[in-house]
Amino acid sequence: MRCTTIMVLFLWPSAATLSADDGRKVSVTLKLLAGGEAAGLVSEYDDQGLVLLQQGIPKTICWDIVTTNSAYQARRKILTSARGSEKNLTAEDHFQLGLFLARRNEYSSATAEFNKAKARDPSYEARIQQAWREIRRAKEQNKPQNNDRMIPQQNQTDDPGVIGGGQAAEDDPRYLKFTEDEHRRAVQLYREFGEKVREQLAPDLVLLETRNFLIWTDWPESTRNQIPDWAEQLYSAMCDQFGFPRDTPIWRGKCPIFCFASESRYQKFADELDDYNAASALAYTRTMSNGYAHVVLRRLGNKPAEIDQFATTMVHEASHAFMHCYQSPRKLPAWLEEGFAEYISEQVMGPRCRSGENAALLGRYYAQNNLTIAPLFTFTDSPPGEWYPIAQSVVTYLISRDREAFVRLLQDLKKGDSVEDTLARHYKGLSTRTLEVQWRAWASQK
Repeated sequence: MRCTTIMVLFLWPSAATLSADDGRKVSVTLKLLAGGEAAGLVSEYDDQGLVLLQQGIPKTICWDIVTTNSAYQARRKILTSARGSEKNLTAEDHFQLGLFLARRNEYSSATAEFNKAKARDPSYEARIQQAWREIRRAKEQNKPQNNDRMIPQQNQTDDPGVIGGGQAAEDDPRYLKFTEDEHRRAVQLYREFGEKVREQLAPDLVLLETRNFLIWTDWPESTRNQIPDWAEQLYSAMCDQFGFPRDTPIWRGKCPIFCFASESRYQKFADELDDYNAASALAYTRTMSNGYAHVVLRRLGNKPAEIDQFATTMVHEASHAFMHCYQSPRKLPAWLEEGFAEYISEQVMGPRCRSGENAALLGRYYAQNNLTIAPLFTFTDSPPGEWYPIAQSVVTYLISRDREAFVRLLQDLKKGDSVEDTLARHYKGLSTRTLEVQWRAWASQK
């Protein structure tokens, strides 16, 4: 996802293939915010991320999921390779490196790069001053705001379990039906569960209740009020996608979300309450056949890029919870489930989400290098992370080709129809094989 604390773009080429002077690709090692490393040869890169070849497998890495120093060193190495040597770095190169550091709040290091830019070209002084003004303005604009839709726990109504507003038609087959009493009872049970979590795990958990969500979090007050806003924006976007009134109650009661500031609490919740191995994940969604779903997440840190990653991840996971109750609890094919979740995250979070740029970058790489995406259609469980951008790219292609056909495709899949039958029915005889051919032509131009 993209950090929004700066309005000035890092003006690298829109996409470029990177090789050293002797034709060898540049090797980098990136330390990730979530822990661990990503090492490989840089095949393509742009301002948003890069394609790493790891044991011959292309993977996109977003700059904003890499630690600041590691990302800075990699970007500097890429520029040095492109220029032939470090002494050949231009004023523009140093200026852009300064911008990258400034938007990561590394102000002293940014100033050092800006000074190098001015040393090479004094006229950069005006651009540097403008950049600092933009940074300060963006920082002010991104301060957390109060959420009018939030119902503070201490001010709950006498009957907070009732879903307010109108509902979709009673005979609408596109979502699971529950009575008002079932909704009310479910909300009460979820609150009791939240109290159990508070007692066993986190006594400082605070409940933030919205029309469609029960959100428990131990985030500080200065930042936690953003969370309900992201959740409700996702809900509205999903309702709009499928033509529901925005106040349609899709879940039994409301969807519980647990947002932890620490990895230890997140892991303890997963281990003790969900019996789930969450060691390699920032978040997960638990679903049940009766329409129940809850989302559990952890935060990486307090920097803008880390908050953006949390928000995007939460939207992605909450979309899974929504789709669980869309028409039936039947799962979609893994590539569609994950690709659509990535697509919706981009729609909701806009420039704070990086998934669309990653999808375009990796999709273009696959298409231009004639790499097959056939394995994507064979995964029965969530595919490895390197396939997510490809899944999003394919979903984006299908939606751009015919949005209404895509919705009908999902509806038939939720009824139990096969992928091949539904593609052929709604996309004029399309199969996964011909989908790959047509997608490749589309993706190569992105």
